[in-house]
Amino acid sequence: MKRTLSRMWVAPLALGICLGAVAGVAAQEKPEAATSPQPQLSIGKMPKDLRAFLGKCQKLLAKEENYEALIRFMVTPATLAEMEKSQGGVAQAITEFKGRKAENLKHVLEHVLKSKPQLRADGLYARFDVPKENTDTGRPEKVAFVKADGRWYLEGH
Repeated sequence: MKRTLSRMWVAPLALGICLGAVAGVAAQEKPEAATSPQPQLSIGKMPKDLRAFLGKCQKLLAKEENYEALIRFMVTPATLAEMEKSQGGVAQAITEFKGRKAENLKHVLEHVLKSKPQLRADGLYARFDVPKENTDTGRPEKVAFVKADGRWYLEGH
């Protein structure tokens, strides 16, 4: 079944951009078979490279003309390739992201930058809880980031 850009990006980029991350978190919290134990998360100090990634996201988010660069920076290469093949491409994702979705991301990033992450022991996964008062406007309850090929990405994107 062909996935449309709206279906792929409306909810995720609403932060909602993290609904995929929440789904990934839910999957991670399911009990796994004894042969493949799920790594435990523990609260720790935010890695410097993750802080730098989040800071750059925040900087790109400050101006609407940077939204394309933000999207290209935050999502995994595989997701970006899918997005570019979709009807409307990156331009459609930017259109859908403007306004409330961008504001939601700003608030979540502000919170995350002041928080301590829950880290996996291998250092390749970081999850942040978003306080309830920040989730009533379509913002996620959790947001997660994964490190692949030496850099961080928003999980699930």
